[in-house]
Amino acid sequence: MGCYTAFHYRRLNFLIAFQFSRYSAAVADWVRESGLGVYFDQAYGASFAIMSIFAVMGIAYSYVKNEGFEGLTTGMIGLVVYLLSMCSTVTDTEAGVTISNVIDKNWTNGQGMISAILVGLFVG
Repeated sequence: MGCYTAFHYRRLNFLIAFQFSRYSAAVADWVRESGLGVYFDQAYGASFAIMSIFAVMGIAYSYVKNEGFEGLTTGMIGLVVYLLSMCSTVTDTEAGVTISNVIDKNWTNGQGMISAILVGLFVG
């Protein structure tokens, strides 16, 4: 516990409260009714929902940097290859409309982590 500051504990409390709102129906209803759900969803969308983007860049960068080369360009190439490997269209089944040129956030969170690791290692 020596290296944790008050900021870390506040952040941990926020993450715990957010997880309760995800899995407990009573807490989720309270969060939605109080208006805090918008803020929790925004925090989730800006952090956990894009973690594989950070992972692919970090893995490619670190791998090449440890070999003694410049890692920034490799991290960017890893990100581009990762984005190219994702499907860039989304279909709305109710309206029957296909939207193209999108980055689907369903595959930038934990679902896309395995492909992010593989792309990061391959590019590195």
